Amino acid sequence: MKTLYIITVLMLWTVGAGTIFTIEENSSVETLISRESLESKKNLQNSELQILRNLINKKVANYEDLINIIIIHKQKFDELMTFKQKEKYCLENNYIKEIYQRNSLINRGMVGYSIIKIYNLESSFMFWLTGMSRYALRDLQVLRIVGLQYSTNDSLSGTQALGMFDAAENEINNKKSWGKAILINQQIEK
Repeated sequence: MKTLYIITVLMLWTVGAGTIFTIEENSSVETLISRESLESKKNLQNSELQILRNLINKKVANYEDLINIIIIHKQKFDELMTFKQKEKYCLENNYIKEIYQRNSLINRGMVGYSIIKIYNLESSFMFWLTGMSRYALRDLQVLRIVGLQYSTNDSLSGTQALGMFDAAENEINNKKSWGKAILINQQIEK
């Protein structure tokens, strides 16, 4: 016979305190807590925040990381569950140029290509004509999103990959304010 219990469990990795469980009469509270903690840890590993935390600690970013960054920036993380769905979305929207192995290392050119396509940044005639990541990185350098000392084939860490996306987003936000008038309090003497 099963009974419905409402148990308040305080755990560091859960959001809510009250959780509803259906347990058998002979089940112990310890079994219940361990079941709940396993489910919470599984959900936490797949969360957007956990992916970003793991990315910050990576010394070298890979293709899967690039896909996750794009999906997070486009705010589609909750809609697209599997890697294949995320990859298909990125390819269909032209945010990535080619499909690679999940663990393939990415370079600054690949990230530059994605940034230009995602944010519709100004691009050169050569990038428009060829779509090469070499010209994508050059365009980001002209826009002062990436320093001039970097090369297209330089690998990058997770923090550097996130930094490139954040720099592009900051540049866009700064340009949005260019056309707005700045009101200055002036005293008009009569």
